[in-house]
Amino acid sequence: MGKEQIKELTGQDSEVLAAYALNQETLSELEEKYRQTQNYQEDAQRGKAATVDDWSDIDEMYYMEYELTKDGLPIYSGINEPGISMAVETFWTAETRITMLLDQDGIRYIAVRGGIFDASPEAEIQTIISAEVALEAVKEIYANTILSSQVTISRIWLEYVVVPDWKEKEQYKLAPYWCVQIDSPSGNSSAERINAITGGNLSYGE
Repeated sequence: MGKEQIKELTGQDSEVLAAYALNQETLSELEEKYRQTQNYQEDAQRGKAATVDDWSDIDEMYYMEYELTKDGLPIYSGINEPGISMAVETFWTAETRITMLLDQDGIRYIAVRGGIFDASPEAEIQTIISAEVALEAVKEIYANTILSSQVTISRIWLEYVVVPDWKEKEQYKLAPYWCVQIDSPSGNSSAERINAITGGNLSYGE
């Protein structure tokens, strides 16, 4: 359940990123935490707060997060992978994902993160550079960088990223990027995203 509705809503296929069961105990704990928030206090003063005092097993629901896919490749979701860092002054919402709450009666809540983008096929067949070429581009970046400690390239994968159409204002499109994850000894991870067609670096709007 869920994938069919996402297909109808977005026109894209999807895969489950995360799934959490919210049972009676969890729902009670979440509600108690909500009661401590400023938003609840303000709503309570206005008489708009709504709470449930007797959660039961019949109320169990599932929290689901989905990533969209195209051509069998993931579209950047911002979940379980390093974020995007820009070296040029630009901002847009690159993360694209779907969040749902489901119970025995079906979908109770659905939210879409991300904007509208052009997912139509390219007019011409594009040649994808190899992972090895992308790795060499990343090595060249770090060869010209002074590092305070050793870093490790832990994995590389191909994904689509929603990026601005650099020629058209307020237009967005899907572009394929090799994502190269780089881990530091401190446990932090970052990524270089190399355009799988041009070899350009996403950090510089390429």
